[in-house]
Parts: sequence; C-alpha cells; structure tokens
Amino acid sequence: MRLKLLRGKAPNSQKRAGSWLKVAICSILALAVAAATATLTYRQTAQKTSPAIALAISPGNARANNIMARLTLREGGLDTNPGTLLAFSQRSIKTLALNPDALSNAGVSDTLAGNTDAARNKFRLSEKMSRRYGITSIWLFEDQVKSGNVTEGLALLDRALRIQNSLQATVFPTLIPVIASPDARAEIAPLFAQGSDWAKDFGAYAAVTPAAAPAMARLVEAHPESSIILDDIRRRQIVETLFAADEFSLAGQMYDRFNGNGRSGLSFAERGNWRPFDWELGAGGTLSVFDQPDRKGIEFTIDGGGEQLIASRMLTLNSGRYTFSARAAVQERDLAQLGLRVRLSCANRPSGQIAQFSWSDGTAQTLNSNFTVPSGCPLQAIEVISLGQRQSTSGSLSDLAIEPA
Repeated sequence: MRLKLLRGKAPNSQKRAGSWLKVAICSILALAVAAATATLTYRQTAQKTSPAIALAISPGNARANNIMARLTLREGGLDTNPGTLLAFSQRSIKTLALNPDALSNAGVSDTLAGNTDAARNKFRLSEKMSRRYGITSIWLFEDQVKSGNVTEGLALLDRALRIQNSLQATVFPTLIPVIASPDARAEIAPLFAQGSDWAKDFGAYAAVTPAAAPAMARLVEAHPESSIILDDIRRRQIVETLFAADEFSLAGQMYDRFNGNGRSGLSFAERGNWRPFDWELGAGGTLSVFDQPDRKGIEFTIDGGGEQLIASRMLTLNSGRYTFSARAAVQERDLAQLGLRVRLSCANRPSGQIAQFSWSDGTAQTLNSNFTVPSGCPLQAIEVISLGQRQSTSGSLSDLAIEPA
C-alpha cells in the first residue's frame, strides 16, 4: 500500500511542465545539499557525504537515494529523466516507508512528466508529514496561486521562506506577477505589513530590480501599510530604480509618498537626497541655500567664465499650461551681465526645450511667465544657469514656483 502512489510509470510522451511549475523545479536547484556532520558509522557518513558510495554499499539506503535524486535533478535541471527520480524515490520509500523527502522527489518526477494531479497528491502528503521541506511548500504555493487560492498559497510561501532563506533567489522573481495583480495585492499586503525578515529582504530586492520596482510601487500606492518593508535606503533606491526604468509617474508618486508631497514644492531649502527629484547643486563656484520667513532661495558666487550650472532637478508635470515665477538679484552688477536663466526641457527628447526664463533689467527683478508642457513629455528637467565673468559674479534666485495657469 505504501508504494501505491509510486507504481505508475512516467509516460514516454514529450515532457511538458507549465512555467509556473518550472519555478518550483528550479527551486530545488537552488537548494544546497548539506554536508555531513558527526555520525556513527561509515555507511551513515557515506549516505550524506557521498551518496553514490552509500548506494554501492546498500542500494536501498533511503537517505542516500533521496540525496541522489536531488543531485541528479541539480545536474539535469528540466531535462532530468523523471523515471530516474522515480526510481530513487521508490527505493527510499521501500526502505523507510513513506517519507516526505522521497515524496517530494516523486512529486518533482511527476511534474517533469506532466502528471500535475499526481504531483499535487504527493506534495500534499509530503507537506502533511513535514513542513520542513521548502520545495514542497513552493510547489504548493505555485499550485494554489494558479488555482486562485492566493491566501492559502501565500501562507505556504511564508512558511517556506521562514524555514529556508536559500529559496529567496528563486522565489522572489515569482512574486512579481503576484504583487502586480490587483486582486492578489490585497492578500499579500497584510503579509508584508507584518515586516518579517524575508518580506524586508523582498523589499530590498524589489527596490533595485527594474522588473519588480513598478509592481512594488503600485502595491504601496494601493496598500500603504506594505511600505514597512522599505526602509529609508530602499525608499530612495526604489525611486531611482523607477526613474531609470522610465517609470517617471510612479517614481514621482513614491517620492511624494515618502516626502509628504515634497515634489510639488521647488524650495531649495527643502533639498534632500532623493535623486533625481531633489535639487542637485552645481560644482562650480560657491553655493549656499537660505531659508528666511519672507524669502527662500539660493545664493551663488561664480568664479570661472562661461556657462555655469547652478542647480538642477527633475519634474513630472502633466501636460498643460503653467505659470513660472521667481525673483533674481545681483550684487554690484546688472542682471543682464549675470546672464541668469532657468531652462525647462523634456528630459526624454534630444531637442526638447519647453521654455527658458531670463532676467535682464536692474539689480533685482521678479519674473512671471506662462508656458506649456506638451503631451508626450512625462519628465521635465529644470536647470538654473548663469554666465561667469573674468571677475567673481554673485547673485541669488528665490521664491521659485511653478503653478497651473
């Protein structure tokens, strides 16, 4: 009776395993085969350190058969002969009765052979006998999610990742489509909100992985409680990753969420370390930010000649009409000599200048001007530029604002 589950021969037809099951198989390949610790007999030592030797001594050695099955799968991958795995499992069970490791290997054999229902039965029985085997939980997780039982699947996944950290590299990519699904997000958000170690590790993975960052950002937008798995470093990283992946709107949303809608303000005094949406000051000359009750801005002294970049940052304005306003001032010279101007351009276009604002009269002037952000321009670069002279040139720019017209 104990062999009833295993007597069916693997079909000789073409082996086909769905992509969701291939992930479970690949999980085995990520598991290291543990080396032996102190044991009592040569046979007990050999079954761990050299299962082939153990099987030569005792072909029915259950543990050696289990390890050989894993080694065979690790070497053959998806091209492994399912009959070979089945033979190892049968010998193991014949000696040790039904044991979870052998059942797990038999389940993989059925998976490779395309016998999903048979594999499911073996993995379920293995899971009932022991919850220590990560591959069993991963397979059942994939199976549950495919069947629409996300809650049950995530419970299995949580248990597996708490048991074996080594599964993360294989499992994390499979979580991307799960958190990308609006229906599944509601299920996984409470799990992330618990802030387990593996969930925080996933946050670190998603923050720097272009394929995962958009899904993670949408999950945080829909379920803010899940953002607990992103510490300050990861929050900055996910903004940069989204920006590099051309997910400009999402990058801006994450910046706003973690900065209290700071992106809508252009104050130099609120400059932080959130690239590319915070001001980055130029390297030339002397720059200082001032924050006074009646005036906020930046003061600068340019020592070199030619065009000098004073500050720059990115914006994500929607297409439409806007009003630009700012006050410029210069010491000892005329604004025309200072050559101060603010240039706004489409960052995703080679020649995408939207507008340029400049001051030309007197020693202080407030400028108000309208401009239009065209469609197809989701990301804008704003640059503050001045012209250096033979002698040092000093000036200031304050009360910079961009508002819908």
